[in-house]
Amino acid sequence: MCDSQLGRALELARRTGDRLIYVADDKAMVLMGLDEYENLMDAATWRAAESAYIQPETSVKPAEAREPEEPEEDDRFYLEPVE
Repeated sequence: MCDSQLGRALELARRTGDRLIYVADDKAMVLMGLDEYENLMDAATWRAAESAYIQPETSVKPAEAREPEEPEEDDRFYLEPVE
C-alpha cells in the first residue's frame, strides 16, 4: 500500500472511529485510537486480575450448612417421671 493510500485509510479510520487492519509482508496489525486501546487494556487487566483472585476457604460454615453438634455431657439432662 503506498503512503497516500495508507494516509487516506488512516484518515478514514480517524473520522469514523473504526479500527483499521493493515496487512504487509504476511503480517496483520490492527490500528485503533489510543483511548480505545487503553480502555481495552484496562478491561483485559481487570478480567485477568478477577480470574486470578481465589477466595480463601474458611473453616466457618454458614449456620444452615453446619451439622448439629452433640451436646457435651454436662449439657444433657433427663426428666424423671414424678408420681
